[in-house]
Amino acid sequence: MAGSVVLGIGLALAAVCAVILLWQPGQKNTTSAAVGKSASKSSQDVKPGNAGPNNNTEPQAEPSVPPANKTDSVVAAPEAPLSVPATAAYQDAIPTAPKTAENTKTAQTVPPTGDDPLGLTKNPTTSAPVMPADDPLAKFDRIIGPTGDDPLAVKPSSPTAASPPPPPADAAPPRPAAPRPPPREIDVAKCLAIQLLGIESTGTTLAEFVQTMSDLSTIPITLDVPFLPATPESPIVFKTGSTTVEKTLKDALATVKLDFVVSDNQIIVRRPEPSPFVPLSPQDVRELTSDDEQQLNDLAELLQAVVEPGAWGDGEGQGSIAVNAAKATLVIRNRRAVQFQTLIALEKLRAARTPPLPRKTPVETTLFQVDSRLKQAGPKLLKPLLLNYSQPTRLVTILEKLGEASGMRILVDWRDVAAAGWNPSGEGTLVTNNQPLADALESLLTPLDLTFRIIDAQTLQVVTPARMNEQAELEVYRVKDLIGKDAPGDVLLAKLRTAMDEETFVAGGGNGELRYDPTGQCLLAWLPQPRQRELEAILVKLREK
Repeated sequence: MAGSVVLGIGLALAAVCAVILLWQPGQKNTTSAAVGKSASKSSQDVKPGNAGPNNNTEPQAEPSVPPANKTDSVVAAPEAPLSVPATAAYQDAIPTAPKTAENTKTAQTVPPTGDDPLGLTKNPTTSAPVMPADDPLAKFDRIIGPTGDDPLAVKPSSPTAASPPPPPADAAPPRPAAPRPPPREIDVAKCLAIQLLGIESTGTTLAEFVQTMSDLSTIPITLDVPFLPATPESPIVFKTGSTTVEKTLKDALATVKLDFVVSDNQIIVRRPEPSPFVPLSPQDVRELTSDDEQQLNDLAELLQAVVEPGAWGDGEGQGSIAVNAAKATLVIRNRRAVQFQTLIALEKLRAARTPPLPRKTPVETTLFQVDSRLKQAGPKLLKPLLLNYSQPTRLVTILEKLGEASGMRILVDWRDVAAAGWNPSGEGTLVTNNQPLADALESLLTPLDLTFRIIDAQTLQVVTPARMNEQAELEVYRVKDLIGKDAPGDVLLAKLRTAMDEETFVAGGGNGELRYDPTGQCLLAWLPQPRQRELEAILVKLREK
């Protein structure tokens, strides 16, 4: 009798299982969803009409189901995507499709989620390094161009495989130039005479003030930065009644000791340039020369070598540095822009001493620091930005928004970019999705055949590539760790000159110069920014040896 009861229960269970397995076709997707969500359990864990798993945690005997039915239940997944945890249990429970060329190609684009048990592939690194760990500037290679072949690289002694043949010449047509704005026919004298009812500025920055005046007059206005002690952020406090554009510019710029000149139907804002040259007040350099007359003369020669080398001499328009040995002073006679570059050089030499010497120039600026402009502006150049100008928009508008978002002031040298066909009416497009500022500017400017140079820690200037490669500036590099008994300063200079090509320097017909200051154990380089970046990379490699 007990056997009959057991047999009856068994037949009842078998009937229930058959009913579940042969449920209506309309319940197929529900079952498949349940399999996708709980693939490690059998189909008995899902009750008809309920997409969730059974709360019963007791193990259930797996019914005898043809394998084809199992495969069908997974393939007939619901149209809505399922969220399947990426665990081994879930992955093993879901049948994989046969490998095909298409599947294999797709799989290669997805990074593995764990270790490879068969050792067929290497685990991916946590993040692909963009630069060597010992070269913190490598991330900026795209900003001012690559440094080219490594002139200090050690060639491998073992034979290498033959180089592949060069690829065939690109037959694609050259990239069309971005559409330039219509040229402006500007009568500067007429525009400067435009009558204004009144102007009041209660602290507008210089950069914003001149942009407003440019929009009012239609004349492109360029800030010839740097022009210490004023900066593009200097506040303009100015108020006047009925006046003209010309008088407004003169009076407002005078409040920050600046002036303007008209050049090629444009306005250039700069320091006033007296004619003939007016010398700066004598510069006391006693702490740099130790009251030694020879060191004083050497310092004067050094400054003329690393600050606008072609601006000194006896020719017309050239300046000089007079030495007063009794007072240990230098009298600098040259254009205002060159005079202030010379003051920057003196302050950099003071900052390079150990310990640093106090500044003599009462101006707060990052230009006096020893760190290069690239290092100073680096944090802001790497700031990610979100911006959407998918439709053509005025270039000045896009640059203004980029500056606001990054904390940088982005100017345009309209005098320079006019040679490439651009004026303040020019337009561009830019869409960024967490792109660094440097990459965003590259995306915006490269199609326009433009680029940008770093003025200081918070100022950039849009220029042509030609200007970028020609405009030299002074940087100072500490090289104490590269100087020793077996490697004095002249040996280091010779090695650097050879690595960078003699044609870069004045002696070889270029406009660059390299000098070594033995007292401060620092290197002074007068080079364009792309060449400065190359020099920094060479110094990094020398330190690796």
